[in-house]
Formats: sequence, structure tokens, C-alpha cells
Amino acid sequence: MLKDKKPLNKVILKIVLFILLATLLVINVKQQGYTGVVLYLNYAFAVASVFMALFELFACLTKKQEIKNIGIIYLMFYILKRLDGRK
Repeated sequence: MLKDKKPLNKVILKIVLFILLATLLVINVKQQGYTGVVLYLNYAFAVASVFMALFELFACLTKKQEIKNIGIIYLMFYILKRLDGRK
């Protein structure tokens, strides 16, 4: 039986690294002066990094409720229902 539990410090490290990646992508765009498609791709990757950090945070916070092996689509519907106020 495999246990799907990660130590909390590794999860926190992943969250910090995703946020750092997003920050560095934005700083790189500003310093290099990118325009056009490259500019928008960098911003898209930065936003995706922030979403991954939020996903890791959400997974860490709901870990005690024994939510296991949920897919990303189910997770998005779960988040939208929680924001809407329904349970």
C-alpha cells in the first residue's frame, strides 16, 4: 500500500518555488523588453505558476479531509462551488 503523503516542508517549498518562478518570469520580461507573443507566453507561464502554487496550497489545506486522487477538473469544479457558496 503506497502512501500518497508528502512532508509539509516539501509542499511549502513547492509553493514558494512556484511563486518565485512567476516572479522571475515577470522580472525577466521587464528586463529583456520582450514584445508580442513572447511577452504573452511569459505572462501566461507566470499565471500558470501562480495557479499551481494555489493548487498546492489548496491540496495542503484540504489534506485533512481525506480528499484523495482528485483530478484537476474535479478540483476546479470543487473550488468554483465553494466560491459560489454551495456545498
